[in-house]
Amino acid sequence: MPKVSDDYREERRMEIALAALAVARRRGFTKTTMADVIAELDSSAGSVYSNFKNKAEMTHYVAGVILEARVAELQEIAALGGTPAPLDLLEAMLTGALSQNVLFDVVMQIWSESITEPTLGVVIQDLLLRMRLAMREAVLPWARLRSTSEEQAESLADRSSFVIVALAQGFITNTALQGPLSPTEYVAGLRSFYDT
Repeated sequence: MPKVSDDYREERRMEIALAALAVARRRGFTKTTMADVIAELDSSAGSVYSNFKNKAEMTHYVAGVILEARVAELQEIAALGGTPAPLDLLEAMLTGALSQNVLFDVVMQIWSESITEPTLGVVIQDLLLRMRLAMREAVLPWARLRSTSEEQAESLADRSSFVIVALAQGFITNTALQGPLSPTEYVAGLRSFYDT
C-alpha cells in the first residue's frame, strides 16, 4: 500500500473539517455527528476515522487552524517591531478572522457546547490561553513604553491581553447574533469609548 504524504493527510483533514463545519452550520454543532460528516463527504467511515477519532478531536483541529492563523498574524506584527497598540492588534486579529471566513455562528455553538462538555471545555480553554499568550507577546512592547519596570510592563501586558481577547469574543458574539460588523467600526467605537 502506498504511503500517504503529510501534505495529502493535512489536505484530507482540512476537507473533513470543512465538511463538519458545513454540517454544523446547517444542523447545529450539538446535533452534528460523525455519521453526518461521513455522509456530507460521501466517504467511508474508515477514511474519516483514520483522521479524527471523534468530534472533539475534529473540533480541536478546526479551532487550532483558526487560532494558529491568528497567532501567526500577531507574531508577524510583533516581528515587524514597533509598538502596536492593543486596539490595533484587535483590529488586525478580527480582520484576519473575517478574511479567513471564520463561521462565527459555529464558533458560538462550539463555545456553548464547551460549557457542558468537559473534554471540549478543556480544548477551548487551552486555545483561549494560547490566544491570550500570543496577544500578550504582541502587546508587550507597547506595555513597556507605558511602564517603569519590566514587572509593571508584564502585568499591563497580561491585563491588556485578557481584555483584548475578551473584546474579540464580544465581536464574534455580536457578529454571530446580529450580523456583520466591520472590525474598523468596532474598534472605532471602542476608541471613542476610551476617549470619553
